[in-house]
Amino acid sequence: RIGADSAYGLLLKVYGDLQIPTTTLDARQRTAGNPSLKLRRRLGGVSLMRYLDCGHKDGNPNADSYDVVLNIVTVVSGAAGSSTLSTRLDGVATHPVFGSQTVCSTTGELEKRIASAVKEKSAPK
Repeated sequence: RIGADSAYGLLLKVYGDLQIPTTTLDARQRTAGNPSLKLRRRLGGVSLMRYLDCGHKDGNPNADSYDVVLNIVTVVSGAAGSSTLSTRLDGVATHPVFGSQTVCSTTGELEKRIASAVKEKSAPK
């Protein structure tokens, strides 16, 4: 078990590890995120299609070929002895040539990766 304040500090490190710049920070509310992270193909060395479903074009996942603007926010709640992470993730993918857009939904993998990385960092060494 890890307190919410400690978990928030670890969350910021995890965002850094994943190469997610935090443009929205509120230490009092224990909120961190980026509402307009521009990406192309990868996030922190991982293919975007692992984290997002933006549909397919000609059999290829749009998440790996379109320009993606990601909205990601994580809130840490809880008290001194325990904490809960809640991450919200969505995005919009834009065709690089034609400009057509499609809404992206999460696969749930990035949220799991963030939560497990915070947990891993909190484990005694």
